[in-house]
Amino acid sequence: MIGPILSALAVAEVKHRARRAARRAALTAVAGAFGAVALGFVVAAAYVALLPHLGPIGTPLAAAGLFAAVALVVLAVRGFGRHRRSLPAAETAAFGVAAGSAGGTSRGGGLMPSGRAVLLVPAAVFLGALVAGRLSGGR
Repeated sequence: MIGPILSALAVAEVKHRARRAARRAALTAVAGAFGAVALGFVVAAAYVALLPHLGPIGTPLAAAGLFAAVALVVLAVRGFGRHRRSLPAAETAAFGVAAGSAGGTSRGGGLMPSGRAVLLVPAAVFLGALVAGRLSGGR
């Protein structure tokens, strides 16, 4: 008697959460695209600024070194050396269903680092630019 009502409420809640998740994913993708374009302009500006100081060979090498340093920092933040015990598929699926029905938000495992880890990437970029400026005999 009350079962169909509860079932209809659960379906409505799932549909609402799915719409909200789809909207959030779409907005995140748009923000990521604009962020990638902005990063491209920053890289182009840095390349043009360093070209007179480092030359046509040194500038791309400095850029490659900077990107390699940022990649290493991101891997370090991610926990490159840690291995976790993988769960069997049934347990993983059950965990996903339980997490989805709990209605909470994920606090890790996403693409974006949180907390102080977010500050490591700009700090690495700043330090790389500082080193490149010192190596080129900056003013």
